[in-house]
Amino acid sequence: MESRHRAVRAPSRGHLPVRRRSGRRAASGAAREPGARAAAGGRRTALPSLRADYQAAETYRCAPDAVVGCPVTVLTGDTDPETTLPEARAWEQHTTGTCTVRTFPGGHFFITAHVGAIDSPLRERFSQ
Repeated sequence: MESRHRAVRAPSRGHLPVRRRSGRRAASGAAREPGARAAAGGRRTALPSLRADYQAAETYRCAPDAVVGCPVTVLTGDTDPETTLPEARAWEQHTTGTCTVRTFPGGHFFITAHVGAIDSPLRERFSQ
């Protein structure tokens, strides 16, 4: 989701190509490694959903004056090149409820390093 203040988007990822095994790799036995077949099946299962998620994120545009009545919690990384702190704070304009912005050290994938710290505020928010 994006705030009305975000004008430039990253290049489309909705195409996410399916990686094919080369004949050499399959012949070398890599395709027979334990779990290789399951991993390939998992990718085939997950890619359509992942593509749809990217497509929705890249193409959905809400009305600039859209407002919800529920609380909004915004989590962002302090060095995220895709979302600035002012953009994160701009979400408060889209709710009549409270808007809490939590900033964590890190870039776009700050969540990976802060799963435990993120879990608590989300559980708290969802329990309200």
